[in-house]
Amino acid sequence: MLRKTNLVAVGLVLVCATIPRLAAADPILVTSGAAVADGEEPAFYTELAGEGLMFFGIGYPIDADLPCVGAPCGPGTPVDFSGAGRVRSAGPVTIDGVTIPTAEVRLMFSVAPAVLPMDLASPLRLQTPFTMRGEITALGLDGAALFTRPLVGGGVTRAGFDVSPDNAALFLVAHFFEDSAPVPEPGTLLLFGSGIAAAIVRARRFSVR
Repeated sequence: MLRKTNLVAVGLVLVCATIPRLAAADPILVTSGAAVADGEEPAFYTELAGEGLMFFGIGYPIDADLPCVGAPCGPGTPVDFSGAGRVRSAGPVTIDGVTIPTAEVRLMFSVAPAVLPMDLASPLRLQTPFTMRGEITALGLDGAALFTRPLVGGGVTRAGFDVSPDNAALFLVAHFFEDSAPVPEPGTLLLFGSGIAAAIVRARRFSVR
């Protein structure tokens, strides 16, 4: 009995010693994964991966209303996919190689400003770079916060629009994380013809909320 008590005490000491070290460490770089709002499926999820990091949650981590949803946008309309929000994990997560029962991420996306092209030809597939800063909080079985780690990352935001003769309605937006984030380019969104195109070929208008 004494030996068992000692082992438990040692375990608690190790956990208490590890948590401050995790909390004080450098930010975790998110190198892959995506935050997706797909109105066709519908599917809203956040997946983050990096060195010692694995997170998956059901939900889109931006609380603000997305542009061109509900009220379609006309040619030359400015669009902004920036915003912030939180998502809770759908199961166990890994932080610094340690498995945690559940966690919550709070993310802030800064997406390069853009403008819809004057020629709204179909199919309309657009992309623009983004950077992300946030944090991941490990939660115990009782929901209490154990420790928090900062997160950083960047990549490309890609969007798909359903186009009618004089307007465009957003039906999908996805922030894809990459090992090295591109330098933001102000101005018009860039057309793209591959990658996400296969995922958004079945375009339909939708309301995110």
